[in-house]
Amino acid sequence: MKLSDFISSDFVITNGSAKTLEGGKNQLVELFTKHTEHNATEIIDAMTARENLGSTIIAPGISFPHIREPFLKDFYVMIGCFPKGLPVEGQPEPIRLIAFFLVPEGKSNIYLRVMAALIRLISTPDGITKLVEQGSNSLLIEYIKANDVQVGDMVTARDIMSNEYSSLKSTATLREAADKFVSDNVTDICIVDDDDNFLGTVTTGRLLKVGIPDYLLMMDNLSFLKTFEPFQDLLKNEQSMCVMDILKKDTPTFQQDTPMIQVAGKLVDGHTEFGVVLDGKKLLGAVTKLDFIHKVVRV
Repeated sequence: MKLSDFISSDFVITNGSAKTLEGGKNQLVELFTKHTEHNATEIIDAMTARENLGSTIIAPGISFPHIREPFLKDFYVMIGCFPKGLPVEGQPEPIRLIAFFLVPEGKSNIYLRVMAALIRLISTPDGITKLVEQGSNSLLIEYIKANDVQVGDMVTARDIMSNEYSSLKSTATLREAADKFVSDNVTDICIVDDDDNFLGTVTTGRLLKVGIPDYLLMMDNLSFLKTFEPFQDLLKNEQSMCVMDILKKDTPTFQQDTPMIQVAGKLVDGHTEFGVVLDGKKLLGAVTKLDFIHKVVRV
């Protein structure tokens, strides 16, 4: 199946007139109820309940609101284009594209596959701009057909992964890593070479271990160390030691076409929260157990 098989001109807004993100989503709801027998209030209530769990802004300029409800009998994709942008506080760019997914119970798999296909379409150079500025419903549909993306037969690591991950070059110091942990509010940093080939990860645990002597880690009771100044070695060497000195090489890795169930199984069996997705050796994204909760369990 192709992406265009799931998008109807009846469920497209071009040159949207809304001034806010909420207004844009409401415009899509109004259009949906115009062409179906559903009630606008129940759709908005379901969407609000999902938004209360967390933002559905997936990248600068893009919002993918979605609901999964038993009252939905079919799967729908609605596209809203807002060339002038919908400002959102705290976002680096105004929202120009809203893709609203309405998913019946038991159809999460197709939702993820279609969402992944749409992301691939707009991930091309100027992809969002080209889609948003088509100017009419017919032109937008023609554009999607002309650049049609195959909807995969199964959900893969690439469909689940997040493009938002932290990385550093292999030459970075421990000080740079510590700064990155704080600024990005993460516990895992991907380390890559100059060609963006994945080498391993650095974790907060590995960084802190630099400041704790090995013999102390073998003791159960450290209460006698009342005068011990912790992390002296870390603070002393953070500018001279390199991230490669504390590299974690056993981080789970998945090729982009690895089936979703295989990814989940490896994370669960390995008792780890964090893995990476690769194209050959090149780093594409990161995947965590929380990604499965957000994208599968709480679609």
